[in-house]
Amino acid sequence: MTNKININDIASKYGTTFKFTQPSNIVNAQYVKELRSKLNYTQLYFSQVLGVTKKTIEKWEQGKNPVKGPSAALLYIINENPEILKLLVFDDSKYSKLDNVEEETSNFKLSTDQQNNQGGCTKTLKNVFCAA
Repeated sequence: MTNKININDIASKYGTTFKFTQPSNIVNAQYVKELRSKLNYTQLYFSQVLGVTKKTIEKWEQGKNPVKGPSAALLYIINENPEILKLLVFDDSKYSKLDNVEEETSNFKLSTDQQNNQGGCTKTLKNVFCAA
């Protein structure tokens, strides 16, 4: 049987303390709205970057659904380190400022040729968007 490490013992040994953040206690409707606004993303685009539905973003921002678990952690990490989005989004300049874009818009199309070519396309975790 292995011994468990007590983090408080280690901290006191080195004269330091550890602070743990529970993102679920910090990330709320206002937090999500402010983060999306800071990033200048539409709800649709933000949902695609995060790999959730637009409806999920709406409900988070309205406070109807709490943001918890890995979603809260990811939003917290993005807020603290926005440069991490470079790992999730390769070219967001064309789509971050779009307004009034609905989920089933005809302004975007997804085709195998465009995915393979990637000319003028934006990659997210879930999709590749190309201007029609």
